[in-house]
Amino acid sequence: MVSASQFREMVSEYLRGVVDLEAFSKQFAVLFDDIEESGDPDAIQLSYQIESHLADVSAGIATEESLRETLIPCLLVIDIDPGFRAPEESVKKQETSSAPYNLSEVSFA
Repeated sequence: MVSASQFREMVSEYLRGVVDLEAFSKQFAVLFDDIEESGDPDAIQLSYQIESHLADVSAGIATEESLRETLIPCLLVIDIDPGFRAPEESVKKQETSSAPYNLSEVSFA
């Protein structure tokens, strides 16, 4: 099963210069061929994102430098716990006026 972390590792190796663009493209193609069978929605989404950027370079629409810049966000992982809830706090109403100042003391001169 292909995972999003495998794609991130490949992107990381490419961005660090461990592999060149040709090797990265070949490694990506091997994983991309099996992505639909993986069933991992994160991996599928990430693979299509990377594939789009590689296609732009292949078509001459983008440079390798711009490819590197667009691949950086692919390394980010945001883990949101759906069960997390911020603590509820009660807010006390102010006993007096709601304004933080006395209007009779305000001068605009």
